[in-house]
Amino acid sequence: MDSNMMQELIKNVTNKTNYLSVKESSLPYYVNSFLSMESSKRESNNIFEYVSYFINVDRLPPQYKEPLQELIERFKFSPLSFYSFNFSFKTGIFYNCTPNKQDTEYAMLHWLRCRGYKNINALELKWSFLTEQSRTSEYLRVYKYAQKEVMKELKEMKPLINQFNKDTRRLLRQSYTLECGITLE
Repeated sequence: MDSNMMQELIKNVTNKTNYLSVKESSLPYYVNSFLSMESSKRESNNIFEYVSYFINVDRLPPQYKEPLQELIERFKFSPLSFYSFNFSFKTGIFYNCTPNKQDTEYAMLHWLRCRGYKNINALELKWSFLTEQSRTSEYLRVYKYAQKEVMKELKEMKPLINQFNKDTRRLLRQSYTLECGITLE
């Protein structure tokens, strides 16, 4: 199978899931990397195991959609913003986030207080007196704290995430089988 056919196959199978997608510009990289490896050195001959997929949370089945939307909502006023949720065969579900400067610091400080941030009293007292450079430094500290909080929550969601990973792998394999008539390993 050549590169173009393989890219089309990945798009077709991914579209059948309804909640996964692949960045168009990334497809040639995934396929060319896969094709350039000698088959004896590949961990798998399944191209789908080498692709990273974007997850559209709004299109997920309800048992996954609601908990992920609730997680996003709980971090709405935090110093981080979820950039994307992704899936890969090797790592399962994972997230990307970016720093999120709130319109008002009050919302972020309130979020930190509610989450038990240990230096919140001192931070609230000094925040309005900080220079922009000092605020950026403090902001990075609370951003790291928010990342740790996300990891705690994801750890609590581990059974759900494991089930999602299992179901998504199965769905991709079934879609591939339907599309090609070939069973994946």
